[in-house]
Amino acid sequence: MICDIGAHKFEFVMNQSFAIAAGHESTLAAASEILKAGGNAFDAVIAAYAVSWIAEPAMAGAAGGAFANLRTYNGDSFILDFFCQTPKQKKAAKAVDFFPIEVNFGTTTETFHIGKGASATPGSV
Repeated sequence: MICDIGAHKFEFVMNQSFAIAAGHESTLAAASEILKAGGNAFDAVIAAYAVSWIAEPAMAGAAGGAFANLRTYNGDSFILDFFCQTPKQKKAAKAVDFFPIEVNFGTTTETFHIGKGASATPGSV
């Protein structure tokens, strides 16, 4: 099933045991395969995230970062912060090579910021 939310499309699958939402069918398939093979939700998230680096390179990558809001089977909740580390000292906006570009995804466009100012120490690997 495909679900449109604003300018974004998400792949979605649900059965009596689990539900998965992902930005690409390959990402969805990776998580689904892990769950069907007996893995847990944490296993499925790791598989989906790794596949998203290839299936969704504009949205995720090994050199990127993220946050994960997690809830364990027994109800404990916690957040993992593996976002990128940026420089400790902020430079003036004019001194940073950082600018927007529009990326065309066919049915929609999205603004991304690129340049030297967009680089940071990866948090994902």
